[in-house]
Amino acid sequence: PDKDFAKKIQAVFERQIVVRELIENEELAIGMTDLEVSQVLGKPTKSKVRRTAKGQSATLEYIDYEIENHYANFRDPVTGGIYRQRTHQTKEEKSKTVVEFENNIVIAIEESEDNGNARRRIVATPILFFW
Repeated sequence: PDKDFAKKIQAVFERQIVVRELIENEELAIGMTDLEVSQVLGKPTKSKVRRTAKGQSATLEYIDYEIENHYANFRDPVTGGIYRQRTHQTKEEKSKTVVEFENNIVIAIEESEDNGNARRRIVATPILFFW
């Protein structure tokens, strides 16, 4: 018999509405769970997990790459004509988002390179029920 049970259920409902909106708009927010972040960004490029007596912390990196084609001009020895030939490709880092978690809840978001004008929000952490 929790006196605030109805308020807690209402808070969970309101949080779910905010989180669904964030996921649809592909936005991140402090207070999201690791599952919610994976729905926005997918599988991380790199991950690092640290377990201590106080709990677990993790850092996930999401890196966007762009394929760059490189070309050189060559002269045909027979005809003397100049033609352009692709010499190689490189994978250039376009943007990177680093998300830090403590006990599976986002505590920090770091962005670098060209991530546009993304605005960040803070949502309430999920309420856990046990019985």
